[in-house]
Amino acid sequence: MAFKIAVVGYGSAGQQHVEVLRDLGGAELYCVVESNLEVDTGELPRQYSLQDVLADQKVDAVALCLPPGGRSNLAHEALAAGKSVLLEKPPCRTEAELDLLLNATQVANRSIGIMFQHRYRLFDEILNFTWDESTTAILEVSRPRNPERYFTSWRQDPMLSIGGITAHLGVHYMDLACLLLGLPKEFQQIGRRDFMPGIDMRVAGAVQFSGGSTMAFVVTGEVESRSERLNILGRDIRLTIQDGSITIEKGGELRHYSSEPTSLMRKRLYEDFVSAAINQEQPKRCSLESGRGVTRLLENIAAKAVKND
Repeated sequence: MAFKIAVVGYGSAGQQHVEVLRDLGGAELYCVVESNLEVDTGELPRQYSLQDVLADQKVDAVALCLPPGGRSNLAHEALAAGKSVLLEKPPCRTEAELDLLLNATQVANRSIGIMFQHRYRLFDEILNFTWDESTTAILEVSRPRNPERYFTSWRQDPMLSIGGITAHLGVHYMDLACLLLGLPKEFQQIGRRDFMPGIDMRVAGAVQFSGGSTMAFVVTGEVESRSERLNILGRDIRLTIQDGSITIEKGGELRHYSSEPTSLMRKRLYEDFVSAAINQEQPKRCSLESGRGVTRLLENIAAKAVKND
């Protein structure tokens, strides 16, 4: 019997989840939960009440594709109803919120994961690299957006959106940096431009990680060119992740791995999540705990914005 998943919210993220579930062995879309009557879900099976879905014993898991500001509360409700949970990014507003959710996961004995699909570009060798205090990293993310068109509806509300370009478009490569370099220890904001209070269009800063490595970064939606690049310079290793491709320079050898489709990365993530949920384990690569680093960093960036207002 296939593992049944309800996708909650049918915006751009929800539509991406549905596409993955069209061709995922061992799992299937049970329904889309969308209360907004103006949203067209076509021929997809649809329900309007999340509470009805949580009470449905045929549903094994929910993918929460709703604004991040209220997502944690819904995740608690889903776990209490015996469902595994897949969270869209960013997973939580604060590290304290993440800890409460982890505790609820243990009590419910269910799985919880985060839609950080770019992690699945990293093979085991990369995850086993050691980055010490000599390591320096540079992160640049440019994802051009027209703010008048992009920041509409809930994206204008800092409490619901928990930020702007950085929290929603820079978050993927910031997550990769935290996954590889460890937990952020200190954050300094160098520059910031907001579309409106609490909603950034550009953030530049520097991070020191717990292992001693440092990273300078800029995330912007203000320029026309698109680029996502994380360059990590270690004592004897250089790792570059750029627009999905990977370059490794080690021991005088240079290796390059071409980018694979993001849709394939989402499929790999779903396979990891579904396997874990069936076995009542936590996912190997997209676990909630592994999102602690980027959650802490985004929380610090948001705190700087409030302080500067």
